[in-house]
Amino acid sequence: MTSRPDGEQTEKLEFLLNAIIDATPDLIFAKDKDFKYIVHNKAFASLVGCSSQDLTGKSDDEIFSNDESVQRIRAADQRILDSGETICNQETTVAPDGKVAKVDTLKAPFYNDAGEMLGLIGISRDVTKRVETEEALSVARDKAEAANQAKSDFLAKMSHEIRTPMNAVIGLSQLLRKSHLDVEQRDHVNKILNSAEVLLSLINDILDFSKIEAEKLVLEREPFNLCKVLNRTITLCELKAIEKKLEFVLDIPSDLPSCVMGDPNRLQQVLVNLANNAIKFTEFGHVVIKLAVIESNGEQCLLRFSVIDSGIGMSPDEVQRLFVAFEQIDNSLTRNYEGSGLGLVICKQIVEMMGSQITVSSEKGQGSVFSFDITLDVVELGHCKEPRDIDLSSIKALVVDDSLVARNILTEQLAELGMQVDAAGSGIEALALVEQASQNANGYELILMDWRMPEMDGIDAAKRIKQHLGDKHVPAILLLSAYDLDDAKEQAGPFHIDAYLEKPITPQTLVDTVLVSLDKNTNDAAVVDDSWQPQGHSPWDAEQFDLSAANILLVDDNSINRKVVCGFLADTNVSIDEALDGEQALEKIYQNQYDLVLMDIQMPKMDGYTATKIIREQARFDKLPIIAMTAHAMESDRERCLNAGMNGHLPKPIDAYELTSTLVQWIDGASVRAPVVEKLPRDENSQFIQQLDWIPQLSVQKALDRCQYNQKLYCKLVRDFSVENDQIVLELNKAYNEKDMSLLFLKVHSLKASLAYIGAFSMSRQCAVLERLISKHSDFTKELKQLVDELVKLNKAIAHILDASEFGDKAQSVEESMPELIKELLSLLENSDFLAEEVLSRIVKKSVNTDYAESMLKIAKLVEDIEFEKAHDLCLQVISQVTNK
Repeated sequence: MTSRPDGEQTEKLEFLLNAIIDATPDLIFAKDKDFKYIVHNKAFASLVGCSSQDLTGKSDDEIFSNDESVQRIRAADQRILDSGETICNQETTVAPDGKVAKVDTLKAPFYNDAGEMLGLIGISRDVTKRVETEEALSVARDKAEAANQAKSDFLAKMSHEIRTPMNAVIGLSQLLRKSHLDVEQRDHVNKILNSAEVLLSLINDILDFSKIEAEKLVLEREPFNLCKVLNRTITLCELKAIEKKLEFVLDIPSDLPSCVMGDPNRLQQVLVNLANNAIKFTEFGHVVIKLAVIESNGEQCLLRFSVIDSGIGMSPDEVQRLFVAFEQIDNSLTRNYEGSGLGLVICKQIVEMMGSQITVSSEKGQGSVFSFDITLDVVELGHCKEPRDIDLSSIKALVVDDSLVARNILTEQLAELGMQVDAAGSGIEALALVEQASQNANGYELILMDWRMPEMDGIDAAKRIKQHLGDKHVPAILLLSAYDLDDAKEQAGPFHIDAYLEKPITPQTLVDTVLVSLDKNTNDAAVVDDSWQPQGHSPWDAEQFDLSAANILLVDDNSINRKVVCGFLADTNVSIDEALDGEQALEKIYQNQYDLVLMDIQMPKMDGYTATKIIREQARFDKLPIIAMTAHAMESDRERCLNAGMNGHLPKPIDAYELTSTLVQWIDGASVRAPVVEKLPRDENSQFIQQLDWIPQLSVQKALDRCQYNQKLYCKLVRDFSVENDQIVLELNKAYNEKDMSLLFLKVHSLKASLAYIGAFSMSRQCAVLERLISKHSDFTKELKQLVDELVKLNKAIAHILDASEFGDKAQSVEESMPELIKELLSLLENSDFLAEEVLSRIVKKSVNTDYAESMLKIAKLVEDIEFEKAHDLCLQVISQVTNK
């Protein structure tokens, strides 16, 4: 047993305990069951502003002056006595002198030896200053958030307001550019457009940034073609790379899926921003857009997007500050490189919304790599690089490029086709390899030659190679350049180059051009699908021509080809007569007077070469321009056309701009007129086209581009193709079974062009391969079966859409269509879109003799004055008037 302390020891212990309690900065106290204080320390007495004698035996309502706080304290104390539990809470006390204190308190009951509850004890900490600081911070944070929201709202509103006059500046400048301007005026207009587009890009960045801050930026989810996103990215960035004479390279794997689910516009926005930044900060060397498939299970794929440059690079500290809004990594850069500093911040946010992070690897003076990984759902529509059945393992190729990056990528792409590939870093090294290979009787069949290289450029190297080989087998030579292709052709002069390719070279273009070049000695060449490459002519670029005084003869056995040409020339007012073959062409030429003849080459009864030679035998037709239309794409084919007496050559599929330009060049009296730009109506054509875009065999957007985005013409071509080729499978099989190779060749040849016009480029290439096999008397059973199988699928898909759609001559009454038209107008006005003018013109025509005709005229005047907001308000009043009728 332990002995109890005696009186003296008790006094010492009590003194020691009191000293410890009083020395503690926290508030210590004890209350009896009547809630009266029986123990307290000095800190507690100091807080309430009372002496120890005044506190002992008093309750809270006698000490503190605030009834509310006293009642809360009493309720908590009562709960402890009733339940025996320990509680922690924050209490507010108000001392007699009015001093308010916030205290964090722990309270618990205490007992005697017999277990009888005697009262409660408590420990409190004064947190008044901490609470005041937290409240001040909260107020400051609320103010900052309010200010930030006000800033975002202001930026968004200002961005929207600025867009209205900016749209007017850009739109009217585009119209002005199409008018008759001298060189200096056109240069001024181009500078206005370029500057306006830079400003509009900044405005869009500000708007996106404000949306991100307000958490209003939403990612779309839709099927899209990865190849097309990459194509548009290249198109938007390559001019800047060309201006700086940089190697702009695309590096993609063969197993990259073509169609995935996601937001194509935001993905493109990120890639364009990263690529433009890389080009901006790179003075010499290269910029590479690289894609890699990290993982794929057929349903999803993890893709790594990288933009690699050889530019100025960054230090680790600069990388840390890279993604700060409105900031550049070095203030001196603001003077050298334009930009708001917003682009990368927006990219970072978009990529994070996609579930990833942008990683940066960089070293000062050594360039940078920006990468991000995203997972996308795969839509089963094939791959960007289509698998090919052609065996190229026997082909020996040489890649010549002073850029190590470009050299490696081109070498890898050719190796993926199965070729044996060597590489050289200069023209001199290439000559040595060619000499060595020719001595070993193992010469090259294909050479990819960069143009601009030090010491010896590609054209000089190509000349020396051909000079060295002499009468020996000369390889096909493809000249590559990141810039100045026209200058390259001019420098080459009469020297024969098999093909010119502009960098960055897309895989599909490389493959198709290589296949055409390797088959250069045949009478026909594969239809090159350059869907990756920009066409170079949009509806805005094409001049408007006046050919109303001209009369031309169109000779082609393919009705779709004839419809395409007539459709392209419809707005020129030219008079067109048609013939189905060479014999009909001769009859018409003898009976009528024509200003020009468009002559197909491959036709039944009499081909274009024979017809032209007969025409040229008569002196009266010496000055009659004859232009060949053919899928024959090689230089030798063009020379054959000229040797036959033709004046020019138009490759199929026909490009609208080249067609009209050629006619103006050769027809006397043709003139250029001011453009009349017609906006495409948003009608059933658009819906029909959207459905067609899901057919795997069709590249609809590419086909539309070839049609100058004439949706009506394209839809007619597809419908006519479906009708006219309904029996094509039976016809092909019949010709094959009856061993009528001439008929089979003509059917395939005609089908090749028709397929290209509707956008079935892969099938058109199949036809080209089949043509060559037929002409060489090779076995083509497998190729014919593959083509027939694809034709069955395509015809069924088109027929299904035609049967299910309402595409046709459906007409609506004014009352039925007007609400929809006005709703469309409202949307355009809300976005300050000048397409509203086109919709208004239709509405004004339909609203004649209606109660709201005057209102529509007022709206039209407001739009003309660029008062979109007022026009929108008036339109809201009109739509209620229309819908109530």
